[in-house]
Amino acid sequence: MSPLFHIASLWSVQETRWGENDCMLVLADWVHAQGHPDPAAEVRGTYDRAQSRQAVEFLRAPVETAARYFEGVAGLTRTEAPGPGDIAVLLVPQPGGMRPIGALNLGPVWVAKAERFGVVQFAGPQVLGAWDVGYA
Repeated sequence: MSPLFHIASLWSVQETRWGENDCMLVLADWVHAQGHPDPAAEVRGTYDRAQSRQAVEFLRAPVETAARYFEGVAGLTRTEAPGPGDIAVLLVPQPGGMRPIGALNLGPVWVAKAERFGVVQFAGPQVLGAWDVGYA
């Protein structure tokens, strides 16, 4: 099993815990596993869903918020042509309307950590911003 599908399988069996393994922190884990500095070290474990300043910032300015961590801390560069292993902020339909979500590119589809359990998959979503992780 490729590392991409392995990580998606791991996400699928983990209960989501805000501040530990929410949709953006699992991407930070992936970035770190690919040899970059941990982009979320300063916020990891500092919030839950109810008090999530990070989530509020992310909903207001998702690309800018993600860029602060992925570009500013991890040194990733944006890409207009994301490929397998790259990460992105997508705009996807969710209950209550369209919302941003952090996702990992598996090639033919994007996957994201679901809000409660499991993963969600998107084919052809709107990519708001993507970063080249350097996955080979």
